[in-house]
Amino acid sequence: MPDEVYFDATFSAFYWSSVDMACIANVSIYEHSPTNWLNRESQDVYSFAAEQAAGLADHNLLTVLMRSQKLTLQGASDAAGAHYAMLMDEYMAARAILLQRTGQPDVDAFVRAMDYWPVGNVVWSLETGRYFGMVEAERERVRKTRLVRLSVSAIETGEDSDGTNGSTEA
Repeated sequence: MPDEVYFDATFSAFYWSSVDMACIANVSIYEHSPTNWLNRESQDVYSFAAEQAAGLADHNLLTVLMRSQKLTLQGASDAAGAHYAMLMDEYMAARAILLQRTGQPDVDAFVRAMDYWPVGNVVWSLETGRYFGMVEAERERVRKTRLVRLSVSAIETGEDSDGTNGSTEA
């Protein structure tokens, strides 16, 4: 990557929004099209139940949002989705600028290849048994509906204040 591209503010916005989408939010826009994989789900949504069961919920974005912003589980899911949408907008705007102005085949190839990082994370999350167990029917239900059933244990949140008994679909 040439220094003039790597240290460019637009490239930095592009790169770091991709990192955040893949590592923090991993929420995409999936419209059953090979060129548009955007959906509003999150790896932290996918991993919430597993991390909660393992006593690791403190490392999950949803728990952090619930505690720091005093949100319900649904509110935290909505906030994560809104943050991801902002990251996607930033990513797509910077991507368009980079592809328009660089004219360098290697840079253009790198920019296009970055699209696969957040998408690959989503695909892997829905294909592995890590988050939804080894029951293919549950993974297929999530793939088709884009809904993840979550509940918050009393240990994690104390009393439920939203009247849902800690359950929600994100």
